[in-house]
This record gives sequence, structure tokens and C-alpha cells, in this order.
Amino acid sequence: MLPVLLPATSHAAAPTPEPTFESSSESFELTGRIQGPQMTLLLDRWASNEPVTDAKIDIEVDSRTIVASAQADGSYTLDASSFAKPAVYPLTITITAGNESDLLVAELKVEAPAETTLSSMTGSRIATIALVVGLLVLAGAAILKRHRQTGETI
Repeated sequence: MLPVLLPATSHAAAPTPEPTFESSSESFELTGRIQGPQMTLLLDRWASNEPVTDAKIDIEVDSRTIVASAQADGSYTLDASSFAKPAVYPLTITITAGNESDLLVAELKVEAPAETTLSSMTGSRIATIALVVGLLVLAGAAILKRHRQTGETI
């Protein structure tokens, strides 16, 4: 009896997606993405998709206002520590660019990191692993028994 080999499947948890949001008005379109310890914002004119690089962006979250800093590449950044806990954060965003100002709203959803521990495995996954291990043990025992009966060495 030969060992039964099952196709390898990956049960590793999928990586948690980077939290993002988008919001727009008749004047502006704003996207934000958390990457590590900071949030990066991209601000464009809604009608032309032209980058707006000289704006002041204030984000209000949990009754606090966070001011974004303009970067040389045309993006804006801010400290993302206010979004460290998994939650849905309602954002109120004030944009001032020259003589124009606008108020945008958005929601930022921050998910908990995916668990990769044994306790996070479902019962069916554990049962599948136990079945495969059991089959391998039986196959190994059958091979040993055959070799002992025929006198072959392993």
C-alpha cells in the first residue's frame, strides 16, 4: 500500500488589507491610505483629475483635528496613530485650496490583523489535518509490515 498524498493547500491567513477611503465633491476628489505609521492622501480636481498640491487638509476624527502635511511629490501625509485600533472611523475633511474650500465626509474601516494561530483554525481544518496525519501513519505502518514480511531492509 502506497502513501496517499493530498494536494497542498494554503491555510495561511490572507494579509489584512491596508485601510483606505475615498471621498469627492463637485470640486475635489480625495483618497487616503494607511501604510505603516502614516496615512498618505492624494487630492485631485474632480473635473480634470489634476493634482492639487497647495491645499490645506484637516481631518476631524473622534473630536480631534489632524492636519496633513504637503509632501514634495504632491501627496499629503499625516500620523496614522489615531487609527491604530480596528474600527470604522467617520471622517470629516476640510479642504482649503486658494479661494476654494470644501467639506467632505468619509468612513475609514480598519480591520483587525488576520489570526494565524491554531486556535483560529476551524474544526473542519483541524479534522482534515488529523485525517491526513492518520492516513500517513497507516501507510507507513503498512510499508513497515510489508518490509518485515518480505525480509527487505529499508
